[in-house]
Amino acid sequence: MEKNVNCEWLEVRFYGAARMVVGSCPVVTATVNGEENSYMFDCGMMQGKIARKHGEYNKNIVEVVKKVKVAFATHGHIDHIGRYPFAYKLGYRGPIYCTKPVRDLALPLLKDSARIQQHDYDVALKNVSTHAEFEKVTEKLAPLYTEEDCEETVKQMVPVERNRWIKVDNILSVRFTNAGHSLGSSCIEAKFNNGKEEIILLFSGDVGAHNPILKRRVRREYQADYVFMETTYGARLHEPMEESIEKAIEEIASTLLKGGNVVVPAFAAGRTQEFVYELYCYMAEHDDWRAEVLRRTPIYIDSFLSVSLTRDVYLQNPEEFKLSIRKMLKNKGNNPFSFPNLYYSETKEESMEISARTEPTIIISSAGMCNAGRILYHLANNLPKRNSLVLLIGYQAEGTLGRSLLEGATSVKIHKIEYRVHAKVLQVSAFSAHCDQNELNEWHRQITTEHTLFLVHGEAEQQDGFKARYLLENPERRVEIPTLETVYHLSKKSFSKSYVAPPKVEKSEDEPPVKKPHVAENGNGNGYKKTLTRISQLKDLVDSVDEFAELTDAQRWSIVSNLNALISEAAMKIHGKKKGKKERRKIKKHGKR
Repeated sequence: MEKNVNCEWLEVRFYGAARMVVGSCPVVTATVNGEENSYMFDCGMMQGKIARKHGEYNKNIVEVVKKVKVAFATHGHIDHIGRYPFAYKLGYRGPIYCTKPVRDLALPLLKDSARIQQHDYDVALKNVSTHAEFEKVTEKLAPLYTEEDCEETVKQMVPVERNRWIKVDNILSVRFTNAGHSLGSSCIEAKFNNGKEEIILLFSGDVGAHNPILKRRVRREYQADYVFMETTYGARLHEPMEESIEKAIEEIASTLLKGGNVVVPAFAAGRTQEFVYELYCYMAEHDDWRAEVLRRTPIYIDSFLSVSLTRDVYLQNPEEFKLSIRKMLKNKGNNPFSFPNLYYSETKEESMEISARTEPTIIISSAGMCNAGRILYHLANNLPKRNSLVLLIGYQAEGTLGRSLLEGATSVKIHKIEYRVHAKVLQVSAFSAHCDQNELNEWHRQITTEHTLFLVHGEAEQQDGFKARYLLENPERRVEIPTLETVYHLSKKSFSKSYVAPPKVEKSEDEPPVKKPHVAENGNGNGYKKTLTRISQLKDLVDSVDEFAELTDAQRWSIVSNLNALISEAAMKIHGKKKGKKERRKIKKHGKR
């Protein structure tokens, strides 16, 4: 009997957001009495470089969808729900449990995703001249689903209340709790019971910053055996919010005084509303020259999707907001989403008129990573202008135009036309809807039981940096960083892992083969002890500063950010990501390949 109790009867595999930020899609399979039952916790779209180069990655759920019995959605962003219409198209007809605000967000966001896919496919087909090219474009860029598929998918979404256990079937019960990330976002506790033992899995979804702009701050204690935690900013610290926003306002006002435009790529759900709210608050609470400049400047929300979400979703779910904002919304003369110099642009004609204006303007437009939509036209119009400002207020995935601008590109291609980048590009982290490293640690401390920690939804550098710091503070704990090829087999007290073949990827002719560095199974590669010693010395350096507690937030942020950058670099050494001496000699002798 005891042997049966400890056997590994849960299996977890990741179909996205493993060593990458996008495409969250963990699938848990419970084998009870010889019968398999599979459950999907998010089904997000892969975006950016991953999706563009390897379109088949988004299709890696084809087989597993046939086995899924019940699905869930932590929140409504496309990198968490963007493949659910594809699952519908593949035959999934089960329920998708989520909160009501997530269901409200889903239809407009999913239909927008379908339109973008169709647009990209149509544009690519215009340059096809041979049958072989047509097949290649169709294989990589054909839309995964239609707007009709999106409508049918939303019908499958079942709204649930937070903070109460829901019995899904005889094996699984779940509880949704506020994650504070976006409208309706939740962490999901999943309690699996096979009649002999009970295993609790905790899926963080995306965890909101602990001082959110619009949403209520949340805190609660969890108990879990296995925790799957996002690490979007696992090795990074955000700037102090007040100072970060002050810096943004200063840059915006200075740009407008010079006669330039301020272009703000912003996600339609969340970031747009938060940015507008902060502009409103600054104008309402200050009488300095910056506030005066803002008050006389037209502010445009140029996105049909942003307009629709603000009016039809955000304002229809006021219970998600802080009490102070709920009071504002009740006072019609004090509405942060409706004030004299704020204009909503819904049509293409209105958007073109905005671009043609000669007076300084603030233009807020989607998409947040500059990878589609009207923002591309505003960037094409403003990037070559030295007196304009591009303000990045959200995460920029690898391979996106936003990431290129963030990394200092001197020229970029938009609609196949190359534009020189003369405008100033500035990123402000105050608007991030994700926890930074310290906040992730604080969220994790709410889990009161011993458990294994899985790091998901993060790029390698961020995950390695978080893991290095976490193990330094919790050397007795077990940390796993899954890949798309890893399958975990779980019981209450132990787990094992196996590997499956990765998705087939066609390499382009100009892409050299990449040799994967050898990594010891326990992570103790060459220089491991030396690296831990260096990390310990760095930590002691901060601890030895007697006046550290008396420093300003900005000074502390600067010191700890530098420390974390060094920890991240050290972590990369642990995991074999630094070139060896032999490779460096080759580069020095022959030049970089």
